[in-house]
Amino acid sequence: MEDIFMKMGMLVVAVAVISVMVAFAFKASSTVPINQDSYEQEFAGEAENLAIMIGKLCATCIAPHTNKDCYLITAKLNSVLDQTKLPEGVVLYPDTPIDTGNHKIKISSLNSECQVKKVG
Repeated sequence: MEDIFMKMGMLVVAVAVISVMVAFAFKASSTVPINQDSYEQEFAGEAENLAIMIGKLCATCIAPHTNKDCYLITAKLNSVLDQTKLPEGVVLYPDTPIDTGNHKIKISSLNSECQVKKVG
């Protein structure tokens, strides 16, 4: 009689363990919607960093036109265009379109000021 209770107890424990594992598997596979507000807060400073990078590019590269591959972005920074991320290691050439995946952008100088323009 004890054997039957022992086997039933082990069966109950096994079913409980499997149920918990299945529940965790479903929870892990479910998608969580992105909170747009937190996304914008997370990347708010990166657009400013990109503006600083572009300013350095203008000062060191576009104005003098001395070296065509004069600046290298080594970090993923948010573009000010539609929250598009520039890929890591993109070389910025003066007046040359850059394909970010969603848009092509161009960095050019106009009256010694740096501008980022969407060209496609």
